[in-house]
Amino acid sequence: MTDASRWITDAFLSNATIEIVNSVEIELADMKSLDIRLVLKDEARTRVDPYLLLSEANIDLLALLFYLALIRESAKRGQEKIICLDDIFQSVDKVIRLRVLDLVASEFGGWEVIITTHDRSWAEAIRASFVSHRVPTYQLELERFDPVKGPVISSYQGSLLEQLNVVSHHVDQQSSSLSRC
Repeated sequence: MTDASRWITDAFLSNATIEIVNSVEIELADMKSLDIRLVLKDEARTRVDPYLLLSEANIDLLALLFYLALIRESAKRGQEKIICLDDIFQSVDKVIRLRVLDLVASEFGGWEVIITTHDRSWAEAIRASFVSHRVPTYQLELERFDPVKGPVISSYQGSLLEQLNVVSHHVDQQSSSLSRC
């Protein structure tokens, strides 16, 4: 958990809008219940409860960074490099959103990253961030939900499975063209 704590600390200090935090540590409080706690420490190494210090946006940032750290550590142990982030930034302010988006694009650029959002301007910001980090992107828009056919993607015809195969094929082509560069 030391590597994960270091990564969370670096990412939090780079992206948060609060300056009195010096480190973030992951503590396993109880092995039987797997009670995991994130503890903030200030410059004097005093323990601080995140809920007493952080805004809602910074608490959400901390939770997201914890999730990303767990995913990174799992990949080191053989898990597939896939991240699904489903409309995760809705309660985070714009400054933190953009910083974390750059973090995801730079740290997880070689991964399969799926991000959903209900906000078109945010979808464009996601795409722009990944493009600026030279990460291949593919964007689909769900037009509507048909009760019989399921989700209807406006860019493609055919079944949802066929549409996802098109995306998968596109991502495979992008990945292989990147590896040849």
